[in-house]
Amino acid sequence: MGSGGTEHSGCWMLDAGCWMLDAGCWMLDAGCWMLDAGCWMLDAGCWMLDAGCWMLDAGCWMLDAGCWMLDAGCWMLDAGCWMLDAGCWMLDAGCWMLDAGCWMLDAGCWMLDAGCWMLDAGCWMLDAGCWMLDAGCWMLDAGCWMLDAGCWMLDAGCWMLDAGCWMLDAGCWMLDAGCWMLDAGCWMLDAGCWMLDARCRVVVDIEYICIVSTEWMVVTLPQPVSLSVLKAGSSFPIDGGGRVKLDIACLT
Repeated sequence: MGSGGTEHSGCWMLDAGCWMLDAGCWMLDAGCWMLDAGCWMLDAGCWMLDAGCWMLDAGCWMLDAGCWMLDAGCWMLDAGCWMLDAGCWMLDAGCWMLDAGCWMLDAGCWMLDAGCWMLDAGCWMLDAGCWMLDAGCWMLDAGCWMLDAGCWMLDAGCWMLDAGCWMLDAGCWMLDAGCWMLDAGCWMLDAGCWMLDARCRVVVDIEYICIVSTEWMVVTLPQPVSLSVLKAGSSFPIDGGGRVKLDIACLT
């Protein structure tokens, strides 16, 4: 063969630095080898075999649907991807991000830098002080715990259980339809309300609740009575016989 000689439909071009054999081509000066559908590029640092590609200079390897990028710090296999420099690993639907501090597994996610862990529908946020499990949430920094429909808020001084709520800082307790407000001096039970600080007494249908000897007791009045007429020392008959003497704590 010569400088521009041919042989069997194959071509060698030495001056141009190219070898062509049938459908295959080698280019030395340009640093490229092509064999059938496969290509090797040395100067550009790329190897392509069938559907697979290796790029050294660019730091990328592609095999079938999978790709490895070393310089960029990425590995992709099928649907899964690993990124080291960016700190991310993705496997199928699951993702791990180290630099960003996030791990995602299926539907679950863990974020360390942001302080969040999500499992299924549940989430834990440590930096923000929140834990969420299913429908339940615990927030420590904000002082809130939510369990199902129930919520506890410590910093705000509130506890909510089902339909009932306790607020300490605001001085309110709500149980079902009943509410006690201490700071505002109001007790509400069902339809009955006692407002002590405001010196407001709402007519109570049947029962009057007061504190006798530091304990709560229910006093059944003989008839609906306006609490505004009650005075310390007053006594009333109670069911089952006997009488109860109102303590000063019942009125102030």
